[in-house]
Amino acid sequence: MCWWALPLPPPPPLHRRDAARKQKQTQRRQQRTEHASIGRNKYPPRAVFPSSSSSSFQTVTEEVVVVDEKLTVHICRPKSEDAVIEYYIEKKQLDADPYWAALWPSARALSAHLAHMHFDDEEEATEHSHGGFSIRGKTVAELGCGLGLVGITLAKLGAKSVTLFDREPLCLECANRSAELNDVESIVKTEVLDWNAPADKNKLNNFDILVAADVLYERHAVEPVSEFCSNFVKANGGQVFIADPPLRAPQNRERFKKMMVEEKQTKLVSEKRKKHLLDEVLVLELMRL
Repeated sequence: MCWWALPLPPPPPLHRRDAARKQKQTQRRQQRTEHASIGRNKYPPRAVFPSSSSSSFQTVTEEVVVVDEKLTVHICRPKSEDAVIEYYIEKKQLDADPYWAALWPSARALSAHLAHMHFDDEEEATEHSHGGFSIRGKTVAELGCGLGLVGITLAKLGAKSVTLFDREPLCLECANRSAELNDVESIVKTEVLDWNAPADKNKLNNFDILVAADVLYERHAVEPVSEFCSNFVKANGGQVFIADPPLRAPQNRERFKKMMVEEKQTKLVSEKRKKHLLDEVLVLELMRL
């Protein structure tokens, strides 16, 4: 009799199959956690809220390689995005934004792009006694910072000061922890800011560089974002870098560019597509006139 004609063995009992499935799920979960939390033994998880709170959730430290062999940033983030959503629901904060809890491709790509620009110009300055784009000594603002990867990257590259703005206090808690993990807490400060509110006059024309990732996906955000970009950044050379997925709401990005160039005394310097793993990100560079 041929082997393919032999009767199949009976399936294992249900309880064994369930146990095997649960074991595989546990193994996969552990692998994902270990992969996302490199350096976790050095920087153990800690609760954002007091452990006595029923709504507390744990954070983990993710090691982000910004530039191979040159720059790594440690980011404190929630262990589970679902836990953040559940917290907001429990607190009846239904208008809160839970999407800050993830490290998105736009922030990763923008961090890498700026770091490469900085390193390239540092090398050029060494060879030719002059440099172009450099972070050293600059004042930086990150608008809608989320976990603050871009701003903390620039702090590690030598920025004089970095201010992280976001409307969600929870993400700023994580950003403050990340600043400590990267030894830049003396450089980085955080501030709650809703870009729909009037700009603080004390911050007008106060920053050399403004960076932002994933801030143009909603139509109503275009005008206030352009307003803050033009008001916060110094005239005569202040720089703005915006990163966004190229296929998501391109009409918002076009409207933003038009508004900046025609109404905000700003010129478009470049528009470059960058790759992060399988994701493509568009990076805009603008300069105040």
